Amino acid sequence: MKDFLSTTDAAELHASKHLFDLIECAQAGGKSVVETATVSSQTVPRTIEPKLPLFRKLELLDINALEMARQLTILESRFHNKIGAVECLHRVQESSKVSESDDHITQVIEVTKKISHWVTNTILSGTDPGKRATVFEHLISVADTAYTGP
Repeated sequence: MKDFLSTTDAAELHASKHLFDLIECAQAGGKSVVETATVSSQTVPRTIEPKLPLFRKLELLDINALEMARQLTILESRFHNKIGAVECLHRVQESSKVSESDDHITQVIEVTKKISHWVTNTILSGTDPGKRATVFEHLISVADTAYTGP
């Protein structure tokens, strides 16, 4: 990778110097100091609470698609924010040992798998085809809202 960054085309890129420094730091066994921007909004959106009659069990379809998309985004972003640049470089260098690694990248993969299994089980656990279709449509709406925004 260092050879690639030394080529004329790559050396012209602004990020190549920073990446080169990160590689050298990783090879030296040190921890890199990568600044991450924390984006915080002055106004946090209000939680969209389901309107349920008393003593009724909360069901998936009671949860607003926008609110579920927000909560899943928060959950996944916490895992993604833990991944460092050096960790990505270590993953590339040790690609043969990926199944043995226990890093933040593995945690993101595991959380994504768990969410995927939950979605699949939620859809397939219904016995009524109409109810399954409704749940499927709701989860598609959640995914669409997460991808495109409100």
